[in-house]
Amino acid sequence: MKKMVTTLLWALALCGCSMPYFHPFLEQPGQDDEPSPAPRFNGVLTLAQHGAVRVVWIHGMCTHTSLDAKQTHQSFAAALGAEPESSGPVPPGGGPQRIWFKDLVSTPGGIHEVETRYLLWSPLTTPAKESLLYDAPKPPPGEFPFDRATLNNQFKVILMNDCFSDAVIYTGSAGDTIRQWVRSEVCDAFGGSFTPQSQCEIGETSYSRPQVVLVSESLGSKILFDALWAITPSKQEPERRERFRRRLASIRLLFMNANQIPILDTASPPAKLKLLGTTTARLAEILPSGVRIVAFTDPNDLLSYRLTPKHVGHANVQVTNVIVSNDWTYFGIVERPDIAHCGYAWNPVVLGTIVNGYDGRNVSSSTADVPHKCGL
Repeated sequence: MKKMVTTLLWALALCGCSMPYFHPFLEQPGQDDEPSPAPRFNGVLTLAQHGAVRVVWIHGMCTHTSLDAKQTHQSFAAALGAEPESSGPVPPGGGPQRIWFKDLVSTPGGIHEVETRYLLWSPLTTPAKESLLYDAPKPPPGEFPFDRATLNNQFKVILMNDCFSDAVIYTGSAGDTIRQWVRSEVCDAFGGSFTPQSQCEIGETSYSRPQVVLVSESLGSKILFDALWAITPSKQEPERRERFRRRLASIRLLFMNANQIPILDTASPPAKLKLLGTTTARLAEILPSGVRIVAFTDPNDLLSYRLTPKHVGHANVQVTNVIVSNDWTYFGIVERPDIAHCGYAWNPVVLGTIVNGYDGRNVSSSTADVPHKCGL
């Protein structure tokens, strides 16, 4: 009898679970925000058929380490069908890091190099977050002398104090160090020289430009887009601006995991947003014609927003929203909010799409082993 009851309970639990976007839904928003079928687009591997590719990958909120970057790259290299050819030195801990790898991939167009740069800005927020360490029931004794439920403690200590705090830090003056460092790294990724005056100088000399793919996660989308806009010369400097725009022509794709830009844009006064446009719209203004932005969104991710035409505002920049499920939905009531947000990292559809793109019919799923690591 006990075995029968247990079996029945398991059956009920399974019936109550669903993953509505196990097979993802792809849309290309129309001008009236009416979705239409998404056209095909390339991935890193298909771009590599035509020459070298440089991937610039920036993480999102929550503490990240060089080990996280290495684990991410192990999965990425496996999905590419490559073993890491070489990697750069990892600077000593305590500061932001550029961690890079160079892989050789075999394609129908020959063997080409894929260079991946992981921009690790997380250490820059550590000093500010140390002021919240007292808010956890752990030693030293007496630091937090109150009872807190286990799950609530996980959400408070990790989701709020370690993760959401990054967004608060970045939007304030404490985020200046992040902005400055990422601007310098983005300038370098495009072959420019970052000056003490925070300008990105693009020389007149010839530069062998690899094809560039940008991959951003969560808060990293806002940080990356802000950096690109900030280092773009103003319209009052037409020659410098034109040189920079020509260099940006190497951008082929932008992949955004858990896009947070719409909610972070609300930190700007409405008058400023109306004048300058959204962060994405400002970026679209300087991007080369034909660039595609691919945004991955789980509808149950509380911190992610799909993109619509009003967020881009530029006809030459195409948008594809890829709607995915990162975890099970239980009884139509809830999907674990932590996995809904960080599950893009191991969702096989996300990695498969970044690597192989979309052929107009089927979405590729990667079989690479991706470590499952969530904050909670």
